[in-house]
Amino acid sequence: MKFKLKCDKSNYELQKELLNGKTVEIVEEDSIYEISLDDKITSIKCKKQDRVYKIDTSKILYFQTTGRYNYLYTIDNNYLVDISLYNLTSLLPTCFMRISKSGIVNSKSINYIKPLYNARYELIMNNSDSLYVTRSYQKVFKKELGL
Repeated sequence: MKFKLKCDKSNYELQKELLNGKTVEIVEEDSIYEISLDDKITSIKCKKQDRVYKIDTSKILYFQTTGRYNYLYTIDNNYLVDISLYNLTSLLPTCFMRISKSGIVNSKSINYIKPLYNARYELIMNNSDSLYVTRSYQKVFKKELGL
């Protein structure tokens, strides 16, 4: 996967020196992602109707796949995302974790966790949405949250 790092002209030489030897192309135009030096995205571009929005990762509650489409959910909106959940998993900060084949959750946006029968968990998010941790992801989920 190829990334473009956006920086202004005054910091170009410093950024180039810091990133020397890394596979990062420095450009001046808008890009789909903005990354920090630890190679994790800090914002993501997404669509709603005919408009393109740039959403900061700290505002994202979760990602969910519905049919063939991936959606990003914030406290009050949802947006269409052009990136697969598989690719998002490695790009997002460590507070994001996979909870199912069709979902990634921001652990900082979980209001509370409700244990269910058959080794599953129900997550109630800050916007009152319910998500479920499937059995195949519950072991990693418990370890990440220290449950």
